[in-house]
Amino acid sequence: MSNATTNTAGLSTNLLRRLALMQHLGEDYFIIEGDAIEGIEPIVFEGSEEDAREGFLADIEGTEEPDIDANFRIYCENNLTQVEEFNPDNYDNDYLVLTDSEADDKAKNYITESLWAFTASFLSERTGLDAEVFEAIQSNGKCESNNDTIYNLVQKLDDIDSFVDAAISADGRGHFMSSYDGNENEEEVNGTTFYIYRIN
Repeated sequence: MSNATTNTAGLSTNLLRRLALMQHLGEDYFIIEGDAIEGIEPIVFEGSEEDAREGFLADIEGTEEPDIDANFRIYCENNLTQVEEFNPDNYDNDYLVLTDSEADDKAKNYITESLWAFTASFLSERTGLDAEVFEAIQSNGKCESNNDTIYNLVQKLDDIDSFVDAAISADGRGHFMSSYDGNENEEEVNGTTFYIYRIN
C-alpha cells in the first residue's frame, strides 16, 4: 500500500501532489530516503517496497552484499519505474491536485467568472435585488457576456469575497471545480493536505 507516513523531506511539492493522487487512486509507491550530508536525494518508485525487496533478494541470491541498502537503491533504479512529478499545467490531466489556498483561489476564480450561470434566486438573496432583475438579464441570450454586469451588481450590493464564501458554503468547492462528479477529495502527504478534483 501507499504510505503517507514515510519521511518525504526533500521531495518537491509537485512530487508530493503526485503521491497524493496515487494515494487517492489506491496506487502503491514507496520512498527510498536520501542522505542530505552525502547529497543523495530521496527517490520514489511505483509498486510496493515488499515486492521490490523480494525481487532484489532473488536477484542477489548467492552473492555477497556488504551494503545491501545502497545496492537495493541501485536495483530499484535499474528495474523499477520512478514516480514522476505531477505537472499542474498539463491539460491532459484528469485531476486537479491543489493545496487548500490554491483550491480557494481557483474556486474564487471559477465562481467570479461564472456568475452569469448562478440562479436568480441565489443572486437575489445575496444582493437584495428582486430575482426578476437577474431573470431579465439572464433571459437576454448573452450568457457569458452577462458576467461583467452581474459581477458589478454583486460587488456593489454584496461583496465578491462574501459571495464566494456563501457559494462554497452552499455547494462546496468540488461543485465548482470537479466537472466530472462535483466531489472534493483529501489526501495528506508530508503534513500537507492536498485537495483532489476529477475534471475528466
